[in-house]
Amino acid sequence: MTTTFSSENTFITSLDKLLEEALYQYDLPGLSVGVQTKAGAPLIRTMGYSNYQTKSPLSPHHIFHMASISKLFTAAGVLRLASKGVLSLDTPLVDLLPWFTMLEDSLAGNGFRRITPRQVLSHTAGLPDVTDYQWEIAAKEDTALTDYCQSKDVTQRTLLWPPEENKFSYSNIGYELLGALIQHYGGLSFEDYMEKHFFSPLGMNHSTFKTFERAGDKTTNISSLEKSGVVIPHGKTPENQIVPEKHFPYNRGHGPSSTLTAPLGDVLLWAQSWITGHSLIREWIKKENPWAPIAVVPNNGEKMGLGWFIRQEGTLTFYGHEGSDDGFRSSLWLCPEKGWSILVCANITRAPVKRINKEIAQILLALKM
Repeated sequence: MTTTFSSENTFITSLDKLLEEALYQYDLPGLSVGVQTKAGAPLIRTMGYSNYQTKSPLSPHHIFHMASISKLFTAAGVLRLASKGVLSLDTPLVDLLPWFTMLEDSLAGNGFRRITPRQVLSHTAGLPDVTDYQWEIAAKEDTALTDYCQSKDVTQRTLLWPPEENKFSYSNIGYELLGALIQHYGGLSFEDYMEKHFFSPLGMNHSTFKTFERAGDKTTNISSLEKSGVVIPHGKTPENQIVPEKHFPYNRGHGPSSTLTAPLGDVLLWAQSWITGHSLIREWIKKENPWAPIAVVPNNGEKMGLGWFIRQEGTLTFYGHEGSDDGFRSSLWLCPEKGWSILVCANITRAPVKRINKEIAQILLALKM
């Protein structure tokens, strides 16, 4: 970390105590936390099990499904294309993706024809959300993303309201469309684009959006993924018993919104590259500030930028994203003023990872880290 050895030890002791209490209080199978300060090495602490049934212990090297933290990378891909002049954030999506269509709707004034990437990035397009991710199908075809974007779950839906109202409504559909945009103009599949332009340059050597390729891409069996270091997803029975989920949350049709799998250390590399102003990032945010607030998020006082949520804690501003899918929860928040990156991951549905993330920030603040 960035302070004295004594402060580091105190922080580690406090962090381990927090994890132990959270594991017991919230009845979680496993919990992993990654913390990095501006000048320090990443600190990753784990508690509990990667597989609760076999009691296989979690390690710092285990790979988590990051769920909607994936959207931060999708947003970055669109911003990169915009910075290079390949597309404009203010061009209607129907002009950028000629096959994109939804139902005509007098309530929204056929507003889907006016939706722009900027509105989709900030969840202000009025788009509805996905109805069924079909994790049990685990589509792995190269066409899965465009197939979904042209499916009835998109084309037979209407907008919630006209995009000009600038009202926030979280939409995974929107991010699948952004992924299709990257795929259409990036010259590669969505997943390969992420690998070439983000994972490889940043040294995120164990990250991928193609989760099942970790197991040879020949199976959708969770146990095969476990052998490649992937954490097992869990849920609870009506009797509150912890059990493995039946399906791993993977489907290439929902890659842009959901399917990043990575160890915590890789995601901290990504987070710190934003805080330190990595040249890769400076290159594609010259024209756009993704941390500038665009809309207010109802009920929690947060704001929304271009892919990033923004929240205020006293005088400090945090930027980040939550993730939630069947069997996994994740929470990533950055505080540039302090140089902090905090990532919390749990391998069970409905774990209170955001609350834990905030508690870690309070420990850092109390210790003046």
